[in-house]
Amino acid sequence: MGTASIPRLQRCWEDWLAIWRIGCLTTVAPWDAALRAFAERADLLPRRMAALDLDPNAVARIEPAAVRELMRFCAACESDEQCEWDLRQDPDDPAWQDYCPNAARLSALAPPANQFRNDD
Repeated sequence: MGTASIPRLQRCWEDWLAIWRIGCLTTVAPWDAALRAFAERADLLPRRMAALDLDPNAVARIEPAAVRELMRFCAACESDEQCEWDLRQDPDDPAWQDYCPNAARLSALAPPANQFRNDD
């Protein structure tokens, strides 16, 4: 192999690298959207708890089993878009209780004299 073939190999390598980068972008983009959606969905439970004046950290510290149960039902819920919409529009609207699988659990944690209330 002579020195004249090195530039040809370099061009070939650059072409392959460009194709690889494009392939990575098309592979990463759907995963990026999925990860972003997962992160937004994971944020719904703490936002709902905050709307109920519950401190998610205090509940997790004092009732870790309850929080795991809440997270499990929230992750399996099929109403995440409705939940997101309701939290954005009017978090105090009780309509969320009709579709939320955690409605009873959250209501049980949120009576007026509860130790988990936010005092902010």
